[in-house]
Amino acid sequence: MKQKVCYWIALFLVICCHNFPESYAKRFGGGFRSSGGTRRTGGSFGRSGGRSYRTMSGRPRTSLYSRSSYYGGRQSVNSNGFGIGLGVGMLLGYRSGFLARPYSNTHGYNTYDDIHRREKYNKRKDGLLECAVANTTVYVKKLINIQDVESQEDAKLCHSGQDVCYGKLTIAEVNLTISDGSKMDLIEVQIQKGCANLEQLNLKKLGNYIEERKCWTTSVQSEIATMTDSYGIGLPMTTEYGELNVFDFSGTEGMEKELELSGDISSNSKINWQQETCICDLGDRCNFGSVNSVISYLLLVVCTFFSNYRVIW
Repeated sequence: MKQKVCYWIALFLVICCHNFPESYAKRFGGGFRSSGGTRRTGGSFGRSGGRSYRTMSGRPRTSLYSRSSYYGGRQSVNSNGFGIGLGVGMLLGYRSGFLARPYSNTHGYNTYDDIHRREKYNKRKDGLLECAVANTTVYVKKLINIQDVESQEDAKLCHSGQDVCYGKLTIAEVNLTISDGSKMDLIEVQIQKGCANLEQLNLKKLGNYIEERKCWTTSVQSEIATMTDSYGIGLPMTTEYGELNVFDFSGTEGMEKELELSGDISSNSKINWQQETCICDLGDRCNFGSVNSVISYLLLVVCTFFSNYRVIW
């Protein structure tokens, strides 16, 4: 009976908390605005407004502005490599005042085995793979302390031709000069996750491959584009690694308002960028982060309570 009661209360909490990042982020400074449904939103936008709530790592969420296409009750964060080791090989973005480095072992970084050896991933009898999916863009500026940014995730059943889960991290940075003479170092972080075919990935130019991490990392690239309030002139850019689309504020209220700039953009430096792509083929959602920490905590409290007390009907 206790297990049954715990199950139904847990189910109720999951339903209530499922859309926590959208429905209640404003209480914690998120200010998210949804433009679609509850599972696949089609793009949601948020601005921190000077306040912040804690990420799953315990650090404050400090992004200026973020948008995500998925809200499935799961999150990943840069300091745990977005759940799949992303960011370890990156030179951009991870420095004083910006992103926190992913947790690492005594060798300085986590290998594929380090990340996945304690996990017991499910493998479906039909041979299909289920992967975490994400499409999140986050903007950060330099602060005194290092920062954490979160990616919102859901899950997807892959088709028979897709045999690996992947995660892709793109970091671009630019120095902006504002019309009032002030300057800003701005970083854009894109996190994408989903299903892929390993053979097709091997045919693409993704950067230098490190077998012990199962990740490709590009070198730091530099491109010229003129930043505007909505979209840069010269974007998207055609690079040796494919098309690159960064700092895209089309369809929003514009960069000045969304990032709360002190004026128009007068000029900008070259755009530096770098990408890293990691894969996993061990089983379902081996590229996922963690269950929403609020949901996890509530479930733990409820189930602990009912495991220690007898329910009287």
